[in-house]
Amino acid sequence: GEKDPCRTVTAQVWYPALSGAAERSDGSARPENYRSREMMRAAWGFFGWPIFFNSFFELVDTHSYPGAPPDRSDAPYPVILYHHGYGGFTRVHTALIEDLVSRGFVVASVGHAYETPFLERPDGSLVRFGPENPVYVGRLEEAHGETQEALKDRVVEAATTEEQERAYRELLAASPLHQESTRAWAADGSFVLDRLAMLDESDGSLGGMVDLTRVGVVGHSLGGAAAGQAASEDARVIAGVDLDGFMFGDLIDRETDAAFMFVSAARPWAGVGGSALTLFFERHAGPAYLVLIDGFEHGTFSDLPLFTGAWPGEGEEQDGDRALAVQRAYVGAFFGRHLQGIETELLDGPAPEFPGVSIRSLRVER
Repeated sequence: GEKDPCRTVTAQVWYPALSGAAERSDGSARPENYRSREMMRAAWGFFGWPIFFNSFFELVDTHSYPGAPPDRSDAPYPVILYHHGYGGFTRVHTALIEDLVSRGFVVASVGHAYETPFLERPDGSLVRFGPENPVYVGRLEEAHGETQEALKDRVVEAATTEEQERAYRELLAASPLHQESTRAWAADGSFVLDRLAMLDESDGSLGGMVDLTRVGVVGHSLGGAAAGQAASEDARVIAGVDLDGFMFGDLIDRETDAAFMFVSAARPWAGVGGSALTLFFERHAGPAYLVLIDGFEHGTFSDLPLFTGAWPGEGEEQDGDRALAVQRAYVGAFFGRHLQGIETELLDGPAPEFPGVSIRSLRVER
């Protein structure tokens, strides 16, 4: 943006790798830690959590190995960008990302400067941001303003799409900083795609691995809005997913042929369509899906349910494995259909294995 002409953009990239662990510099073959101690300290400083709150995270292994030899047997692979929620960071949804990679995608999780606790540099060091930085503070104040909170309630409780559109337009007009962030985050993602194109031409691990004719984007909360923004302005994006995010940005005034899945926690008091995203679903120009999940709350759309025993979450969903399985299944099926051409009945109606999930679809191209 004009106020930040040298904006720092980072991304953490996962790719399909050959079986067998890549050795670390010390000769060991252990997978990447879920969090490093430095990341946890940065998170403590940003959120003000007690120091013991997530100290065990550095003892948790992921299923990823840094520097593992790439599996080029099915390359090039379609690409998915992941956008974290406001105040989140690139590893906040590792469990979903690793599942997507296991399905044959290259996934780049994008870090957004100032609105995250930290960015990861290529050498593993961190760029840390304090919670007092004016970009973060200003947007938090805007998000929790009395006017904005009332308008969000109107969006959710609207009885018709016309009422929902009126409330949305007032919310967007009252939220200039969120509008700015949504556009900036989408631009961050487009920049990452540009860099991936360059890396695809290199001799590195991503050389020959990336297919930028098949690009998707998924985000949680404000990251979901960034996904909608990206689908509306970057022609490379042909499929997108919003995980429980109010649709800030310009999608309300734009048409896109990109396939899009709008996902919401099921809230009993919600009005039209049971979702704050019904307006966008019903008016979407391309293939569209509206998914509602019982037992979820806003924070369920992350790795958080896996740690509810030690890190209390929101809502009634106590089964972390089930919460993760639902997200993996529907997000994976959506990108499988629209980026890989893999058909599935999961997107076409009720699924016995997921009784708490409802799905509607419009203009699905077969």
